[in-house]
Amino acid sequence: MKIEDIHLDKLFSALEKDKYKIVGIYEQGSTVWGFADENSDRDLIVIWENNYPSHINRQKSVLNAGGIDHEFKNIQAIKQGVDMFEIDNKLINVGHIRKVEFFDIYKNLKNSQDYYQQKLLQIGGFVNALIHYDPDDKLKKYQEEIKLTREIVEKISAIIKIELEYDLKLLTIAARRRSTLRFFWQLYEVLNHMHIYYYLEKSEWVMSMKWFEKFAEKNQWNDEFTDLIFKMQSNLDFDGVSDVILKVAKQWGFKPAVNHKA
Repeated sequence: MKIEDIHLDKLFSALEKDKYKIVGIYEQGSTVWGFADENSDRDLIVIWENNYPSHINRQKSVLNAGGIDHEFKNIQAIKQGVDMFEIDNKLINVGHIRKVEFFDIYKNLKNSQDYYQQKLLQIGGFVNALIHYDPDDKLKKYQEEIKLTREIVEKISAIIKIELEYDLKLLTIAARRRSTLRFFWQLYEVLNHMHIYYYLEKSEWVMSMKWFEKFAEKNQWNDEFTDLIFKMQSNLDFDGVSDVILKVAKQWGFKPAVNHKA
């Protein structure tokens, strides 16, 4: 194996032993897309031939490579392991997934009568990813195979319509009641559905909600929806609200965590 980051090359090479074989490694997220700031981590996905090392062995490998562990966990429900650690003062987030699950994501999305936002984000992250390790060109071929067809858009949009219209109803009720906490809760649900629909109608795979403004600027999206988002961004007192929340939380005995979660 050979990837350009010597620390990660050492780490993944140490994990790939005997029954553990790596099919490919790719990187997604803000670092690849040019949006990274001082709070950003690097997001990597490792695809394994069959099983992958346990979270305990992955943690040991990071510590042996001189890293600092934040969180290592196995998410059996989606057959994926997720790690958060630091190496050379860089925060790294690594997802581990078996080949059979990874290469079925697109097929399952096309054939299913349901959808999961996580599945859309996995595909969106991958098609816009930087491939670091792909000895048999399997990842490259998979990227070329994935297409956002009108059939997929219409199927997902029909599902979103049901959820969105119900949340719109709850949002209007919260607005009439001037129920602040409920309004923001429903506003999140509504905007989340709308931003998914927005990407699909633009014939784009869904990307992380936290970077919507960046993608809107990058793609020069200018319409009522983007105008609303940017207006909210310019009018909302992010620092003021955050400062009061932190002050009250401190009075209650809470403070921001030091470690990061995977």
